[in-house]
Amino acid sequence: MTDDMITSMAQAGGAINIKFVSGFVWDESTAENPPPGKPPASELIDPFDFLTKKAPGQSPPLSRLMDQFDHAIKLAGPAHVGIGSDYDGASHFPIGLDDISRMPLVTQALLDRNHSQEVVEGILGANDLRLLGETIQ
Repeated sequence: MTDDMITSMAQAGGAINIKFVSGFVWDESTAENPPPGKPPASELIDPFDFLTKKAPGQSPPLSRLMDQFDHAIKLAGPAHVGIGSDYDGASHFPIGLDDISRMPLVTQALLDRNHSQEVVEGILGANDLRLLGETIQ
């Protein structure tokens, strides 16, 4: 999403759920540290495989994911940010976040970046629950 899209979404009362999939997190690469690549067409069954198959290249560090959380919080405000991990279908994540059992690393990283317990609780689910409650009434 562009910065304008994130800002507009927050102004409309929505929430941006930050994706953990490496292809969405990575924004820099070098010859020594390439981003994950798309598997060859011969290995694809459908376009969703791009997200679910292990791809060549290194995963981004957890700090890059946390930079995305910080950026979204800065643009949208902490009440409009949540988690969209994609653990239900993707397989290539930032280093250390191989599966849902590693979620405490995200919690600790948010706290280490000086986000309050209230902000972290919102990101971990309270913001999405609030939005769901507002939209189903």
